[in-house]
Amino acid sequence: MKLATLVWYVFPGLLVAQNLSITGTVNGKQIPDDYLNPSHEHLQGQFAAKYGHNPSEGEQALVNTTVLTDWQCNKLHAMIRKAARDAVIQQFGIAVTQQDLETASKLFPISVGDTGTMQMLLNALSAVYDNHEDPEIVYNRMLAGKIPHNLWLMQLNEASTPEGRSKLETKYQSLIRLAPKIVSSPRLEYWQSTVINNKLNEAVDQELARIDPTFRAYLEATPVNKQGVRTNNWSTPQGRYLAQRRQDFWTSQDSKVDVYLSDPSIGKACGLPQYTH
Repeated sequence: MKLATLVWYVFPGLLVAQNLSITGTVNGKQIPDDYLNPSHEHLQGQFAAKYGHNPSEGEQALVNTTVLTDWQCNKLHAMIRKAARDAVIQQFGIAVTQQDLETASKLFPISVGDTGTMQMLLNALSAVYDNHEDPEIVYNRMLAGKIPHNLWLMQLNEASTPEGRSKLETKYQSLIRLAPKIVSSPRLEYWQSTVINNKLNEAVDQELARIDPTFRAYLEATPVNKQGVRTNNWSTPQGRYLAQRRQDFWTSQDSKVDVYLSDPSIGKACGLPQYTH
């Protein structure tokens, strides 16, 4: 096992260790060096984004403890879920054909230059995560007819962590600023991602329906929108049951991911001791 190097930051009355060489693998793939080892400057930026001000001298210890742990945990959870997702895609043999891409480009049109829709999406995410409104009600009120329901679900998932939401906000705010200079055109990676996501969701649903009669009955009663995507109403008992069983499925898949960290205490701090060795 490689030993991590410790750099000590000294603050008044407190000595804080900052680990700068954590290494590891996820399903045998090397974790990029900067994933679990952010720079001190980056952590200060994360602190400012979370608390609304730059850290004072007395708050530097918090930067190198709580903020660092939050960063590492978000990264670790994201890497585990991506590895689990990739494994399930391979297990179900999900692939994208040219016909899939042509169909997706017609069913899921979106314009890079549609700044009004981008801003509305950011407002919708704020309604869900800041005002705790129901995601389906928010979609119907603010986004129906502007973006596909499936894209809304993808954005909700990406924004479910502070880091993910910050990245989305940065991306869309940058596009809003640059939109006048961008020629609107479909992006191949967007269509590919949409097709894979739809096929994956459907494959998972069919697998759960195969082994769970209640899930199957609720799924069959779930309406399908004009893009061919099931619309799940989270405010109903049936919708919550479907969502919970899907979450249980992915939690089970996460547990199959093999994770090695040079400092297993990170996994424990993130509530993932069973994934580290």
